[in-house]
Amino acid sequence: MNWQNNQSKVNYPVRFGYVNKIANWWPPEKIAADLGVPGFASYHMYNYITLCFWTYQHGPVDIVLLWDDPVKYFGGENPFGATKDQIQKSIKNKYNQNGIKIMISAFGAT
Repeated sequence: MNWQNNQSKVNYPVRFGYVNKIANWWPPEKIAADLGVPGFASYHMYNYITLCFWTYQHGPVDIVLLWDDPVKYFGGENPFGATKDQIQKSIKNKYNQNGIKIMISAFGAT
C-alpha cells in the first residue's frame, strides 16, 4: 500500500473516546445519545469513537453486541432504519457528517 496516497487521513488533534457500557437501553434515541451519536448526544469534542469490544474467542461482546445486532436493541421502529445495514449506515453517517470516525476495538477484554 502506498501510504502517500492513502485517502484515510488522521484528523488532528486526535480526541479519542471509547464506549464499553451505556446507561440507557430504551428508547433508541437514548441509546444513540449514550453512544455519542451527534444529534442525540450532548455536544462532545471527540473526533474518534471506538465501540468495545470484538474478541477473537467470543466475537462481539459489550457494546459491539449492539452494533452487531442493532435491530435487537433499537427495535423495528427507530429513527435509523429497519435493517441491520440501514441502522449501521445511518449511525455511521451521523458520526461522519460531524467529523467523527467510528471504529470497533478488536481483541480487547471486558
